[in-house]
Amino acid sequence: MKTVREILDQKGRDVHTIDASETVLQAIRMLADKGIGALVVQNDGKTVGLFSERDYTCKVVLTGKRSESTPVGDIMSQKLLVVHPDTSIQDCMVLMTERRGRHLPVVENDRLVGLVSIGDIVKDIKRCQPWRAKRRLVDPSSREAALLTRRAHSARGEAK
Repeated sequence: MKTVREILDQKGRDVHTIDASETVLQAIRMLADKGIGALVVQNDGKTVGLFSERDYTCKVVLTGKRSESTPVGDIMSQKLLVVHPDTSIQDCMVLMTERRGRHLPVVENDRLVGLVSIGDIVKDIKRCQPWRAKRRLVDPSSREAALLTRRAHSARGEAK
């Protein structure tokens, strides 16, 4: 079974962090500049939380707080879900699904060594799957399209 370590070996171990005292605006700029969805929040070098686009939307935009003056530490997610490099991908999927998380900091020997996202896991599964179905375009006015439509309606018990 594939592990977090194998995903990190493929994608790299860079983790983007921000200090808890930095402003939300600085965090949002970093997310945009890096093209990422979350930052690990640290205080004096220790991991204390996670800041995501969801945190920004729900805890700043919807509550009327100001991005320019609100510290990241005030709105970050503090209940961290962390995994070890030897954690299986399957366990990560279960954890993300049950806890509704999208990012998992990876910790080994009390040290942050990576971050895996739901996107990283999906990409890995996709890379490992023998995708058989190939999407092909069908002219909507063709006989083939009409036949496919009839089959779909028939399968759903609809008359057409």
